[in-house]
Amino acid sequence: MTTLAKMATRLDQAAHLPSWQMTNADVQNTLEMVGSLRHQLQRLETVTAGEAIERKLPNERALSNVDYLVATEGLSAPAPNPAHAAHLSRLAKAHRASSEAAQHGVHDEGHEDIAPGTVRTGDQLRNEVIRRFHTGRLGATKTDMLLRYLQEAEPLSDPKALSQVMHLLTLTSSDDHLPSSQYGAMGKLGERVSGMGEKELRIAIRKALRLVKPDKDLADDEQRQRGSRSLHSIPWENGNTEYRLILDPEGSAIFDTAISALSAPDSHCDTEPDPRPASRRRADALLMLVQRAVSAPGKAPKTEKAQVLITIGLGDLIEQLRGTGQSTTGQVLSPQTVRRMACDAAIIPTVLGSNDEILSIGRKERLFTPSQRKALYHRDQGCSFPHCTIPATWCDAHHVVHWLDHGATDLDNGALLCPRHHTHVHSKNLTATVTTTGVRWHL
Repeated sequence: MTTLAKMATRLDQAAHLPSWQMTNADVQNTLEMVGSLRHQLQRLETVTAGEAIERKLPNERALSNVDYLVATEGLSAPAPNPAHAAHLSRLAKAHRASSEAAQHGVHDEGHEDIAPGTVRTGDQLRNEVIRRFHTGRLGATKTDMLLRYLQEAEPLSDPKALSQVMHLLTLTSSDDHLPSSQYGAMGKLGERVSGMGEKELRIAIRKALRLVKPDKDLADDEQRQRGSRSLHSIPWENGNTEYRLILDPEGSAIFDTAISALSAPDSHCDTEPDPRPASRRRADALLMLVQRAVSAPGKAPKTEKAQVLITIGLGDLIEQLRGTGQSTTGQVLSPQTVRRMACDAAIIPTVLGSNDEILSIGRKERLFTPSQRKALYHRDQGCSFPHCTIPATWCDAHHVVHWLDHGATDLDNGALLCPRHHTHVHSKNLTATVTTTGVRWHL
């Protein structure tokens, strides 16, 4: 503790030095050293938090682990936010589990060139992640992400598949080189090569979960995510209103693309930058979308930037395999969702071959024209699914034979479906007979 107190005093003194006297090299070296110290403090914080939890110190104060960490670290400095404390608590528990596994003879040799087909246990996979955190090859956030994936996937997965996927995620998200000394000397063995960033790792984990989860769990997850959509309004005393919006990956892909297309800094400001912060620009973009929809229903202006772009493999799209589609805004979507969205939305699917080459980029002309939609409104009078009373203007125009399966964008291949039944028809692969007077679904 005396050493830490001295270090804190030295750091406080260094923070008060006149930074304008530093050379460019001093500034760069100081920031590099701060980065190294930051990681060492994260290690110390993790180990000590684990010890506190093991000794049940939070229980003695009748606090949860998270509340205890917030309160204790806030005694002599600004308290960390609860999200950081929750993240720290998970890391600390994983570290303790890894240490206990090592004490019971569960070791991880750390070799990256393990033989193909080698199956590692969950403890060994966890140890590999913790080891890379302690050696500075993984940051605290990525370590937490990998451990949470392992916790969720382990009960569902084939051990061999999980071993291969988890090791690959860990390897590709780790940095490649370290400073020769982690405690101050900045000599290097070579250029440090960063692994996947947090955003890329988050996307990779979403895709990996689709590879290991049973089909029924995947379908339940999508239904549960879609059912969690919600919008709440919270009045403020000053007359403003706060809105809280929760969307599933499909909804997020549509919403994020539309907002980002209209929330760029104003390009017409020739003399000075757009003064609006990003949050204000996003709010203005949302209002612009609503105003367009209200003033011109069904005829809102469209821009190329507002189109949802989805990248997906050809086999996954046509055969509805266990692969994934990915939007430009980072959402991971199932092939079934991409097929349904492609029915009656301005999404542009970029279809890839086996070597990730672009086979085709979909065209908007596959969508029903305004005249065709009016004809469908007149013929179907609303959702064509039996006993549904949703009006026509709330419905999607669905291809009975999907356009991916060479279905034509014609009236005799079209049917109006409300969003709920549109999802149901795609999930059940239902077919229908279309006549000049209506649609008969084969249930």
